[in-house]
Order: sequence, then structure tokens, then C-alpha cells
Amino acid sequence: MDTPFFSIIVPVYNSEKYLSSAINSIVDQSFEDWELLLIDDGSTDSSGGICDAYSAVDARIKTMHIENGGMCHARNVALSIASGRYIAFCDNDDHYLPGLLESVHRFVVEAELDVDCVCFGRYLRQYSDDGALLYESEVVPPARGLYVGKEIADNYESIGTSSDGVWSRCYRKEFLLQYGLTFDESLRHGAEDILFNALVVSHAHSVGLIPYSYYEWLRREGHSTSMAVSPDTIAGIDHALSVEVAFLCEHRFNERNPRAFSRRIVSQMPFQIVNVRRKRVKSLKNEKPLYEMLRAIYVKYDDLIVRKELLPAHRVEYALLMGEHYRLLLWFVLFSGLISRIVGIEKA
Repeated sequence: MDTPFFSIIVPVYNSEKYLSSAINSIVDQSFEDWELLLIDDGSTDSSGGICDAYSAVDARIKTMHIENGGMCHARNVALSIASGRYIAFCDNDDHYLPGLLESVHRFVVEAELDVDCVCFGRYLRQYSDDGALLYESEVVPPARGLYVGKEIADNYESIGTSSDGVWSRCYRKEFLLQYGLTFDESLRHGAEDILFNALVVSHAHSVGLIPYSYYEWLRREGHSTSMAVSPDTIAGIDHALSVEVAFLCEHRFNERNPRAFSRRIVSQMPFQIVNVRRKRVKSLKNEKPLYEMLRAIYVKYDDLIVRKELLPAHRVEYALLMGEHYRLLLWFVLFSGLISRIVGIEKA
């Protein structure tokens, strides 16, 4: 059997309402040289049966049923059996957009080298439990590029603007095997992608950027793991930042571009704290533990972060966080979200 160009990994857990839509978005891709690995992670609904039904009609789709071990474990199981030249990911409630696989394949062919990691953009659409659209955004690389060797650190500002989701990047399998890059199975509530990509970029010999969004990330209050914040989420961010800061400081990126360095390192803070805007119940009691955990992380890097280089809103949030002015921080986040919606910066 010929080796497929892509192995697409989808961890599946209790996603019967959304799973078929996710799989169909992959099956409908114009580029057809792939295998799809559906890892049923001990689902207790009909998700496992849905996976089996797809495998029965398309030989490219392979289903494995395992005991529940979390998304990272399911991804690692798939990595151990993947036969494709490149590894791609999709969550069981998201969508591939038309052209994703074809575009990445074309990029690798035109590069005329084994690109270790190819990044592209994503759309985020966040919904409440009753189906109301709460928020939408797009994160996309600023320009097409291929960076090799020390060019990766030199162009980290562009690479760092890409999404941290593993589903908006494709990875050369032999590169992952060479450095033993897998997912930290202790992280079961988010941040696993941030850590994985920090390790990928710190080891990569080549990184490509495609300035187009090919993935739709759908966050739902009652279903998406990334909607909740837990101690292991913060532990994952902590570990990822330690890897990233070490890589950037080794290449003196913090000295050469303090603006990009400071904004990149602080970028995880606002992403975590703005979730309060989309919660039904907003209270200091609920948010204070998160603020305290985030502050404990950033204390370690405060002397490296140039506050004046941060975006204005992030500068205020960071100052309030580090000053332990948590009530003011909560008010500021809620008020700035209201203003953003009024002027049309944030769609709600």
C-alpha cells in the first residue's frame, strides 16, 4: 500500500452531535491522498458507531477504540500508527475549510525541501449553550514565507502570529519522530497545543507560513475543553512559556526585538482572562484563582517583558495582574469588551 501524504488525526470523545460534520469536512477536501485516523477515546454516546460507519465505506478512514485517556493520549496513540508523510489534526467538533490539504501539499512541493512545519490561519467562532454566536475572530500568518535555520528565530514575530492550535499546522512525521515530539498526557484541559508547538518551533529546521485561513475552530460552552480553565491548563502554559522564552533568549530575540518578544510572551494572558466576557456568571470569586495562577507564571518573566511595548489594553491588564488588583482587572476586562462590541472591534 502506498504511503499517504497526510495522516489526519481526530481524537473522538462524546461528539455525536458534531462528529459527522467534522469528518465530512475532511472527506470533502479536493486533495485525496490521505488517511484519517479516528481515535474513539472511550466515548459513551454513539460517537464510536459513527466512526465505524465511516470506516466501513472508505478504506482511507481507520477507527481505533481505546479506553478513555484524554485527547493527548488519543493523539499519541494515533502518532504511533500514522503512516503519512505529514501529520495533520482536526478536533471532533471543528471543520476543515476547502483547500486546506491541497494548499499545504502545494507549499511543500514548491518548497523543494522537507518542511518540518507548515502554518496556516484559522477562524474562531464561539457559541453559547443555546447556540448564540458570542465571538468570532481570525488569526492568520501575515505573509507567505519559508524560513530555514536561524531564519526561524529571526522571523519569529511572523511565526508567532500564527495560531497555537495544532490543527492550523501540519508536521513532517519524520521530524516529530527524530526529536520524540509527542503530547504531554498530563494536560487534559487545554494548553497541550501551545506546549507542543513551542517544542516544535524550538527544534525545527524549517517553518512555512501560508497567509490564508483553512480551519474553523468552534468553541461551545458545554462541549469545548478550551472553554474551561483548570490548574493543568495553567501548568501547560507555564511549561510552554519556559520552552519559548529559552529558545528566544538563546537567539537574543528579546534583545533584538523587545516589542515582538514582550507581546508574544504576554499573549497567553489576555486569551485566558477575556473568557470571562462570554460567561453567563461573571464574578471575582470565579476569576481570582485564574488571576493568581497567571500572575505566578509571569512573575518569572517580568524583568524580560518591556511593558511600554505591549498593546495598550494588554499593558493595563498586565499591570493590574502583576499589581494584584484583581477586582479592577475584572472590571477592566468586562468594560473593554463592552466598548469593543459597541465600536465593532469584537463581534458578539
